[in-house]
Amino acid sequence: MRGCNFWQGRSPRLYLAWSPTRTPKPNFHVPDAFGTLVLE
Repeated sequence: MRGCNFWQGRSPRLYLAWSPTRTPKPNFHVPDAFGTLVLE
């Protein structure tokens, strides 16, 4: 099992993450905030 985080950025700057990192400045590489995805 691996941690993962899906993200999308577009213009104007709107940020979306499946598992939000909740950082003051957008940062999509916060492994502690990665969710768990189980594929069966």
